[in-house]
Amino acid sequence: MPATTTTDLATLRAAVLAEHYQKTMELVIHHWERRSRQFVTLVAVLAGAALVAFARPLIAPALKEVFLKYVPLKDANLTRLDALTPVAGDLILAFLVVTVFYLTANLVNRTSIITNYYVYLQRIEPELRKALEISPSQVVFSREGDFYRAVGAYNSRLIGRSYKAILGLLLLFFFAARLFFDFPQDLPPLQIPNRELALEWVAKCFLFAIDVVIFVATARLFARFVSPLTPAMPEVEAS
Repeated sequence: MPATTTTDLATLRAAVLAEHYQKTMELVIHHWERRSRQFVTLVAVLAGAALVAFARPLIAPALKEVFLKYVPLKDANLTRLDALTPVAGDLILAFLVVTVFYLTANLVNRTSIITNYYVYLQRIEPELRKALEISPSQVVFSREGDFYRAVGAYNSRLIGRSYKAILGLLLLFFFAARLFFDFPQDLPPLQIPNRELALEWVAKCFLFAIDVVIFVATARLFARFVSPLTPAMPEVEAS
């Protein structure tokens, strides 16, 4: 078996680096496509959920009508149904609020992955250029580094800020509507030993409490989305 020469190893290393670079770029494109779909889904859910916020008084009667259409009840059970449909409507709204948080978390996570991949590509380009003995005057394998900073950085920042502004306004409108319409009204004096009054407090306050918790969590996620922080990495010399 012939001995492997230094030239063969250098050629093999350059080929492996180029293939790794290409596969990493394909992963970035994959995550870009997934994030674009997630963004559209989140905007659609926010728009629908915001409209539902204004139609909250109509949810319980609509649920009652649909239920009675498929499950006929006796008059004795109608009173219980009247008591349960508002709770069911509140659960639907709570599910929408949690869904918004879930979609926002996925969007932020996907953005973080894309950002990390781009930083990684910028880091390995000098190594790849050195392995392929590319001169500084050539632009090949500088797409995510020097070439991007010279040509595409401004447009990318402009588009990114537009996306963030649109999403931020929709989230603000959605949670403002939710907190306004879900704020508990006509709460009775709380008497802990009184079980019925305690349950009435829970029924009137639980949706507002969920709104507050999800709003705080979503606001933190959105702040992370607006200004993604890339971990500091020590400068390494390309070898």
